[in-house]
Amino acid sequence: MLGLGRAQRRYKTKAVGLIIHGDQAERILRDQQADLIAVGREILNNPNWPMDAALKLGVEGPFRNVPPQFGYWLGARAKRGFGTQPSTWQNGLHEPRQPT
Repeated sequence: MLGLGRAQRRYKTKAVGLIIHGDQAERILRDQQADLIAVGREILNNPNWPMDAALKLGVEGPFRNVPPQFGYWLGARAKRGFGTQPSTWQNGLHEPRQPT
């Protein structure tokens, strides 16, 4: 089923498991390997994952689709950075792994 393009499949497919980076999810969708991405465990680890992924992927105004009080706080947090980038920036697919 994975080898077939989206137009050739009869049913919708969902990609699950070990999808932790926004660029990883985007690549799966662009390569038409799945119609939906499930990031359940990563959401438990980082409840702001969708906004973090949107920032990394360069989405303009990533906080406009959340309630205003959340958007304000998330935007202010992103500007300050707290000395680190969101979790989706760490060891993304397009970035070399940092030695530990």
